[in-house]
Amino acid sequence: MLASRRNFLSLVAATAAARPAFAGPVQSIRICSDTPWSVYYGSTESPDAFAPYGLAVLDPNFAHVVEVADRKATTVLGYISLGELNTSSPFAQFLRDRDMLVSENPNWPGSISIDLRHPGWRQYILTEIVPRLIAKGFDGLFLDTLDSALHLETLNAARFGGMNAAALALIGDIRRAYPDMPIMMNRAYALLPDVNVHIDAVLTESLVTTYDFVERRYKWVDDATFAHHLELLQPAQRGARALPVYSLDYWDRSDTDAIATIYARQRALGHNPYVATILLDQLVPEPAHDR
Repeated sequence: MLASRRNFLSLVAATAAARPAFAGPVQSIRICSDTPWSVYYGSTESPDAFAPYGLAVLDPNFAHVVEVADRKATTVLGYISLGELNTSSPFAQFLRDRDMLVSENPNWPGSISIDLRHPGWRQYILTEIVPRLIAKGFDGLFLDTLDSALHLETLNAARFGGMNAAALALIGDIRRAYPDMPIMMNRAYALLPDVNVHIDAVLTESLVTTYDFVERRYKWVDDATFAHHLELLQPAQRGARALPVYSLDYWDRSDTDAIATIYARQRALGHNPYVATILLDQLVPEPAHDR
């Protein structure tokens, strides 16, 4: 159900009043707060399709990474899953220690949660995954699925205590190894603001709309959940280490009126929006009448 306009505007006003002026990226000048951007995990789009975007998050196996990156006007971030590993991933062959694996994500079969505290995981990320992405031509990284690991500590602190600290340490390791590389982090709000010094931007996923895997439909996020997530996001924009906030929402690409509304709502919050289909296997242009 669509959140009421009155409740939404009240939340926006309260957020705008508390938010400091944007202080710019922490490390890189190649992640800007207002450049058009996209997320694409498909394989059929041509390099020319990314011309409108100043930043693109791409699947590590996309065949045209070099061509997109060579455009120079587009910063290309490679998707990297820090909290989960899919058994079908080409990187899975390097994960020989099964003690790192915890449990399967019910929404994404074959995607297994990772124990970030395992000493072999840091080595795997720093010596296998990141170097391979750089070798493929990526400019930087998009860090995903950290919420899966952080959720484990919330569910069972006795068994998974220290997962948050391990996540923060791993991101710090990546930053120290690659001090000038652009890094965007998806959600993982529990790490804010401590992680701000290590990353250049934060992504808020499914803040306004989401996809219900049980009902198999797109839906608007309810007011209470929206307000809660917005509050969790606030440390990203506090203090001297304030970060640009990008947003990713999901919707039926044929419903351009709703997509235009999502863009307007996110921009009212000061976020840089993109709206996609749930599989992220096609580029969805912003409706022309909302530009």
